[in-house]
Amino acid sequence: MKSLWNLLLMITAGLLLSACSEQQKSEYFVFLNTNPDKAVLSEVEVETLQDQHMENMDKLAAEGDMVASGPFEGGGGMMILKAVSEEKAWELVNSDPAVKAGRFNVEVLPLSFIKGSICPWWQPVDMGTYAFFRFSKGPTVNAERLQDHFYQLSVLEDEPRVLIQADFDDAGSGILILDQPLSDDWIEKVVDNQAIQEGVIEVDIKNLLIARGTFCD
Repeated sequence: MKSLWNLLLMITAGLLLSACSEQQKSEYFVFLNTNPDKAVLSEVEVETLQDQHMENMDKLAAEGDMVASGPFEGGGGMMILKAVSEEKAWELVNSDPAVKAGRFNVEVLPLSFIKGSICPWWQPVDMGTYAFFRFSKGPTVNAERLQDHFYQLSVLEDEPRVLIQADFDDAGSGILILDQPLSDDWIEKVVDNQAIQEGVIEVDIKNLLIARGTFCD
């Protein structure tokens, strides 16, 4: 009886440790930027690497390490990983044969959601196109303009078409994702910001192709 009780305690402790480990996981945004200096490969080699790339992503998703992924129009792509540390996130990224082959310039950035969340989907039936804005610190330093940028984002946060607003760990850097493809009126609305116009914040604008429902829409 005592040995059975000890066994139950060990199982319970293991479950608690597992739950604790899961709670400690953070989300990391991964940019897979096309490497302009990548090696020239044959069509067969490129197809083989692409197949291996997709197989690795399937594996990451099945194991719960990757909760979102999709390509950008014009090249490159993104992933959102869940990992206990940035080092672990890099380990997951580097498991990709295409990354190992130098096909991408990779960025791994800690992610904190201000608005929205991720509803993990895989093997998508329906792909959607979403306007994607990336904000980064520019070469100009101006605290007042940076505050203007934060205010502008807070205004956009209330827009119903804004699905995701999230920060990276660098003040002023982050992303904004809409529930529609890019449009001139939305581009104007986002860039109508003195911080962007004066180079305090830089913005990269493109469309993201991803499974509908990824952003809980």
